Amino acid sequence: MERGETLIGSVLITIEEIQFINGGNIEQAIREHETVRKSLGFGSETLMVSQYCEYYDLDQDEIFDFLNGIRFEPNESVLARYGLSQKSDIDWENEDLTEFTPNETYEEYLTTLNEEGGINGCSTNNQ
Repeated sequence: MERGETLIGSVLITIEEIQFINGGNIEQAIREHETVRKSLGFGSETLMVSQYCEYYDLDQDEIFDFLNGIRFEPNESVLARYGLSQKSDIDWENEDLTEFTPNETYEEYLTTLNEEGGINGCSTNNQ
């Protein structure tokens, strides 16, 4: 499958990125990551974004665009969109993130994206 969007950074998807996509908690994302890997027959602990997209029949370009936005846009508007800030008061070594839920799910992201004219002005409505 040929794709138009280029993924910035690693081709691997993290559990935290799955959590942002599906809007669930970290345990759900861990199970989802493991489920996809097991169903594809991998003994590895890693999962590529393209494999994740194919398994769930997600539009790879849209997922790449979403991930690029949360991976490499450390500006105030992007951080604010996800309820984050550049200055963190969190003690990461002792913080329990098991109950963390992102402010925006992938579905909400798509709705916002469609309202703003879609990726590069194209609608993400696949119907």
